[in-house]
Amino acid sequence: MQARAQAVLPRFIAPPAPLCLWLLLGCVFTVSVLAWLARVPVYRNGIATVVDSSAGDQSLEDEELIVAFFPPESKSEMRTGQKLSFKLDTAGPPLVRTIAVIEPGILSPADARKKFNLDDATARFYQSPAAIAIARLGNPSETLPASAYQGIVVEAQVEIGSQRLVTLLPLVGRLFED
Repeated sequence: MQARAQAVLPRFIAPPAPLCLWLLLGCVFTVSVLAWLARVPVYRNGIATVVDSSAGDQSLEDEELIVAFFPPESKSEMRTGQKLSFKLDTAGPPLVRTIAVIEPGILSPADARKKFNLDDATARFYQSPAAIAIARLGNPSETLPASAYQGIVVEAQVEIGSQRLVTLLPLVGRLFED
């Protein structure tokens, strides 16, 4: 009797590899769906200072105010009620306040100095026209009164909306913008 020869094909992939590839494909799909659905906040950056209430809007009397200066193109995106965040103390957490007033126009640096009684040291940070948002400072610290922060200049951010997480991807993000 003659033995029958059987053709045996070589195995290029170990048995667990296809399972791992399917799991990897499932993870990529899940992350893609989450990136499509998840939204992240969009912020505009500016500079803010603490001023006495007599320098700001008359409807905000008897309080210290935080006055934030943003680029003029941000004016159309800002609304009262939005959140303004800033750090008065570099070691502490950021403070979040609600915008109470948006100045109706774009103020020049000279107008801002006059309107908010900014001293020369503080005014040197504002060298260009700005859209201005004003919020009540309240009590930022348990140990110091709000007036102790007058004239301090800090970075500020206003949350103007949100966007899909997928739009932050390089190269393809532009394709998914709202």
